[in-house]
Amino acid sequence: MKGYIKVWKELLLAAAGGSVYYCVELLYRGYSHPSMFVLGGICVCWIDYVEKRMGTLWTRGIRMFVSGLGITFFEFICGCIVNLWMGLDIWDYSDLHLQFLGQISFLFFGFWCLMSLPGSIFCKSFRCVFFDESF
Repeated sequence: MKGYIKVWKELLLAAAGGSVYYCVELLYRGYSHPSMFVLGGICVCWIDYVEKRMGTLWTRGIRMFVSGLGITFFEFICGCIVNLWMGLDIWDYSDLHLQFLGQISFLFFGFWCLMSLPGSIFCKSFRCVFFDESF
């Protein structure tokens, strides 16, 4: 039974994180895609994983860097699937410097590193409020 509860907690966190990211895209770009809900949920779970597993071992800067690496990796995989393979053209970084296949860029890697800080606060707050875990 305990395993099911853990899975449900992760799914709820992913749904909440995916919803927040989807809404941020709507506010910033004016549109989004359902795949961004899934990608946002995966990335929030990754940030939460890094914070829970490495929080006492690594400094905040290293955790932000590792979170940014993971988010960039997931963005690349998602981009290859939805943009290159399926041809949905959800985003294209081809016009940015230091980009790879138009799916990831160094500029956004830095942005994801920085955004992992509010992401980690979101995860801790969500767990505190909804799962009665300590902050």
